[in-house]
Amino acid sequence: MVQILFGGPLLWWRLRSVPASGHPLVTMMPNPGYRPQIDSLRAVAVFAVMYSHFWDDASPWGHHGVRLFFVISGYLITGILIRSKEAARSQGALGVILVFYLRRALRIFPAYYVMLALAAAFLPEVRTSLPWHAAYLSNVLFALNGNWDP
Repeated sequence: MVQILFGGPLLWWRLRSVPASGHPLVTMMPNPGYRPQIDSLRAVAVFAVMYSHFWDDASPWGHHGVRLFFVISGYLITGILIRSKEAARSQGALGVILVFYLRRALRIFPAYYVMLALAAAFLPEVRTSLPWHAAYLSNVLFALNGNWDP
């Protein structure tokens, strides 16, 4: 029996694998660690930040959304680290830590440097501090200048 599992806020995205005949092209198996509720919390956090940026800058919702992102990230990363605990027994803790940080870097750095290149291309004020941003030392620059606005 072929079954497609639905859930989460992106139901339409999952429906894309069902052609007009009604027979799925791809069987979607459940991920035992997947929680669609976390996607819903992410959507709430995104809306809160977007609301603050685009409609009401004085609203505290943007700050609440950022805090919610931190809570979600902490929860997810803690789960990854707990699952890695068993691997640490066989591979050694140093190997697991290196793999953890390598995975984070491969996930974050490409998007970071693409956005940095786009910002430098279109925003002259970013070009003046580009080496700091490229070296991932923006916070040091902001502390030295006493100004936390990029």
